[in-house]
Order: sequence, then C-alpha cells, then structure tokens
Amino acid sequence: MKTSEPLKANFTFKDEDLNVFIHDGQIRTQLMLESHFENRKRTNYEYWLIDTSGMEDKASIDDAMNNLNLDFDDDVFLFDTINPETVKVKELYRIHESMPVSLLDYLTWSGKNGWQGTSLSKWQRRRNMKQAPLKIGGLPSKPYLYDFPEGDKINGKQYFNYGNPAGQFADVFLDLQAILNFTYTLEKPDDKAWGIKYPNGSWNGMIRMLQFQEIDIGNGSDIDELRLFYLITCFLAVTDYTVTMERAEVMTFSIPLTQIFHSFFIKNPSDFFNFKAYVQPLLYPVWLTLAGFCAVTPPVLYLASK
Repeated sequence: MKTSEPLKANFTFKDEDLNVFIHDGQIRTQLMLESHFENRKRTNYEYWLIDTSGMEDKASIDDAMNNLNLDFDDDVFLFDTINPETVKVKELYRIHESMPVSLLDYLTWSGKNGWQGTSLSKWQRRRNMKQAPLKIGGLPSKPYLYDFPEGDKINGKQYFNYGNPAGQFADVFLDLQAILNFTYTLEKPDDKAWGIKYPNGSWNGMIRMLQFQEIDIGNGSDIDELRLFYLITCFLAVTDYTVTMERAEVMTFSIPLTQIFHSFFIKNPSDFFNFKAYVQPLLYPVWLTLAGFCAVTPPVLYLASK
C-alpha cells in the first residue's frame, strides 16, 4: 500500500493502547462494544479501530455507533472494506453529550491510488463544535475574571449575564468560543468554592461540578501555577487552578497560560544593625576550619609545584 508522509504521521501510535474490534452486525456484538465504552474511564487514552466490513446493513452503522458513549477527544476509527480494491476509514467522535455522533470520512485506500485523505491534524479536523451548548461554572478572580451580574433562573439554577466578560482568562475563553463555535450559559457553584478534596475522596466546588458533569466549563482561582484547563470532552474549565496529582485524576490540564511565583519576606528580628549577622550562618568551628584551609592550602600548592 502506498501512503504519504503526512498520513503516516496520523497513524503514529505512542504509549496508548490500540483496540481492534470486529463488528459483524449482530446484537450481541453491538452490546459487547457498547459495554466496552461504558466501562472505560474518561482519563483513558486509547485508540479504537472498529471493523464494520461484516455489517451487511450499511445504513445501520450510524445508528449502532450513535449508541456508543463517545467523547470529543476520542480516537475511534471505522474500517470498512467496500470491495477487495477499496477500503474506507471514517473518524468517529461526539462533540457533546446532547448531540449525535459525528462520522466523517478520513481516509480511502484503493489498489490503484493507495491511501488518500486529509493531512489535517486531529483538532484542525474537529475545530467546528457546531454550536454545542456548554454549561459554564464561574467565580470572580481578579484580574483573570471579574464578577458578572445575575441573570435568569433556569430549573432552579441561578445563571448569569456573561455577554461582556472582562479579565485575562475571559479574553482567552471568548477567543476559544469564536474559534470552536460553541454556545454557553453560566452559573456559580453553590458553595462558592474552587475545589477541595475531602477525606472521603469527594470534591467540592467547581471540581465537583466538573467531575459529575454538572457544568462543561468553569473558571476558578487557586493561585500557584495558573493554567487554562480544557478537557476537550466538553467537560472543561477556564480557570487558574493549581496543578496537583489529585486534581489530575478528575481533570486534564493544558499547557500553562501564566505562572505565579511566591516569596517569603521575613522581618529583621533586631531593631539595630547586627554586625555578627555576617558570621552567624555558620558555626565558629566551621569558620576556623575555613580559615585554616585558606592559610595552609597556598603554601602546600606552592611547594607542590616546585
């Protein structure tokens, strides 16, 4: 088979698992496939190659794939042998839980022309979120996000007018909205917290809302290393969260937007100038040892060089 270098790069697998599933169109097989996707974790990064060549009813492929629990960042490909000389590969993902799956032509192979298809990267291909309705959690955190006025209540939830957001992260978020083409509504967490893990393993604040998919986006303030969190499954946060191992178990962090470094400032314990402050960092025996070393070493080196 012939292939070009850009297409080879798209099929370069790293440390993630590659799962190959042969679908014969039977209900038992479909249930088995659905079970695989229901039981996996959101933090799992894996590739799926589903062979649908054995499905006689090609019109039912869309319905079968629409029942899978898919995310926006999934790497799932359908492999279909049309005839001995033609193979088609389609890309499968779900932009948002409220939307049907997206099944797009990815590559085509023929005995005459080899592999043909797009050389665009994954997120270039998935750039259009097709007005996906995202729910946003937010808390003011100057200068990253300023407070916002209250809006309407929907199903008992207090939402907010976010038409003119201000702040550094608000600007980044609005740029993402323009690029990715999604809509959003905004709410604050009831406990007004960013997210702390309790001894029983549960979380509060916006991390809990993200973990249980009550919101799709959240902004927060927890200073140390400031990052834009963007979990591309459509459960994400625009926030300045400190990156920790515990939080990484329930959320995915992107590259940093900015960093903050902390310093400790300690008052001089004495009200007058202390001349001994120059020698107090070391004990007197240490100073005597250094003095002896400085006195003995030059003559020794001088004699050794002769």
